[in-house]
Amino acid sequence: MNRQSSFITEAPSQAAQTSKDAARAIEPKLNKLQLLVLAAIEFRGKLGATDNEIQAYLGMGGSTERPRRIELLRAGKVRDSGIRRNRSIVWIVNKASS
Repeated sequence: MNRQSSFITEAPSQAAQTSKDAARAIEPKLNKLQLLVLAAIEFRGKLGATDNEIQAYLGMGGSTERPRRIELLRAGKVRDSGIRRNRSIVWIVNKASS
């Protein structure tokens, strides 16, 4: 199974039942590309991910990834961590929205 398709069907942490439950709970509210971006950010945990890191990990172009991340930001699913890496915002999952 390739990296992208596993994000659609599997929670980022297969060991944690709460991750599986959370992935199932948000799935009806988010489209597949949003789920991929959210899973990539969640996979990084407290380290978070910049847009460039998300794009590289998913093999997704910026014009596809950035709008999905912006949608997640507006929906309250992700937030600015307050950290900058290579002068880029590091995004993390907003646990308060789960």
